[in-house]
Amino acid sequence: MSIQELFEAFVKESLTAAIEHVDASDEVSDIWIYNQLEGEPMCRPLYRVNGQICGPGEVDEQVREPVEGSVIDLYMALSGANEQLNGGIDAILKGRKKAPKSPRPTRLIIHYDTAQQAMDSEFSYEPLGAPGEDIWDSTIFEQWRDHLKATGEFPADRVTGPADPYAAQASAEPVQEQSDAQGSKAGRWSRSLRN
Repeated sequence: MSIQELFEAFVKESLTAAIEHVDASDEVSDIWIYNQLEGEPMCRPLYRVNGQICGPGEVDEQVREPVEGSVIDLYMALSGANEQLNGGIDAILKGRKKAPKSPRPTRLIIHYDTAQQAMDSEFSYEPLGAPGEDIWDSTIFEQWRDHLKATGEFPADRVTGPADPYAAQASAEPVQEQSDAQGSKAGRWSRSLRN
């Protein structure tokens, strides 16, 4: 299996779990899957429900009818998908006879627009923290979430820390890397999910 195939399987599994959690509610306009691959891997979903960005445990507070999905089941599904992605990437990189051109991605952001039934994603190879800095996974996620809430932007290429503001979003076509003016490596992949 290639890294692209692993990525596509992860997107399908994680978005399916996130959509099922909210019973495909028409009150949900956007879904994000934050996947951190550096440090302790983590996968966190966020939803825009009636204009408010919230986590899976807060969706019921925003919708007219409570959702049937279990937060525990959602995190179990995301954890399983994340383990398959990380394990697959590790196996592919270990199996290469020479060192890969790029290190493994450090962060992957998936965005799903429910009205357009379209998915786009960004990934980054930039370290999430400053050199030598301990990476506190929840703090990095919270900073990214707060940026999303404040600006509506969801870049993957942010280096955490007050001295490193969000860099301009990379723009690329299906699963390709690019470097921006500051040398940040990031990529973008998009697909319409309409049948």
